[in-house]
Amino acid sequence: MYNIGQSAVVVSGKKLILKCKAVSATLLNYQWQLTHLQKQKQQDGKMVTKGDTLTITGITKSDEGYYTCKATNCNGSATGKSFVKIYEPVSQRCKLGAVPLSPSAIKVSFTCPPLPAADQYSCKITQYLVKLRRKKYSVSSSSTFVIPGLMAFTSYVIRATAQYIPAYCNPSPPFKLSFTVKTKPVAPSPPRLQKIDKVTSSSALVTWSRPQYVNGSISSYNVSYKKQTEPTKSFVFLSTTSVSQSLTGLEPFTTYVACVRASIMYNKTILWSLPSCRTFTTQQGSEA
Repeated sequence: MYNIGQSAVVVSGKKLILKCKAVSATLLNYQWQLTHLQKQKQQDGKMVTKGDTLTITGITKSDEGYYTCKATNCNGSATGKSFVKIYEPVSQRCKLGAVPLSPSAIKVSFTCPPLPAADQYSCKITQYLVKLRRKKYSVSSSSTFVIPGLMAFTSYVIRATAQYIPAYCNPSPPFKLSFTVKTKPVAPSPPRLQKIDKVTSSSALVTWSRPQYVNGSISSYNVSYKKQTEPTKSFVFLSTTSVSQSLTGLEPFTTYVACVRASIMYNKTILWSLPSCRTFTTQQGSEA
């Protein structure tokens, strides 16, 4: 509720109550008048006056303007005026967004149109008040906040409340905003290399299980092998989407190192796990 003489900021859709205070020993007669900033057609039935009180339910931009109250008795009259400014709800004017920065952090952005300039007799909006994760932020038109300490490849619903904070008037009711964002993945944990069996003098079968922490969708497995005595650059690489791979063309009675890595794809980037490795020795070949 606002008293005549006090300028008001009202959010569209809310109720406006104006009180015309006048002191008199005799009965007063009240007259109300609205002067629009621009030519507007007053919506019938919205404005209700009862003595010294004016009420508008479901106020809209068309109700913006100067409200005048004239109190009259047998001794004369007195006039008071208030300017009422109507703004759209914060939830309609402002946007909440979020983007992943890393597997453990996201950046939240709160963007609003520039703060409206003050009109004569109006209450200027000085800031927006945003509450995010139990913290309060005072922002002008746009701000960003970083939220750390999150879990990788996890969806979070970011909820915030925002409200107008005018210079000389009561703040608006808070409006709820929400946005869903997913943190970036990390590379999967190494596959669990279970066994190397069906070993012959020239072949072997490598079998593994999915990583304990996939952190996405497995795009492929990389199987590599080499003789234990050979340098790292001698690895032979194979790719598969299954959880087993046959190795062929091996030499008899030779010790090999076999490794398996898992990969996921994120934003056209391949993330590889660390390898799981194991040694095995092929069987001795039969003599001619």
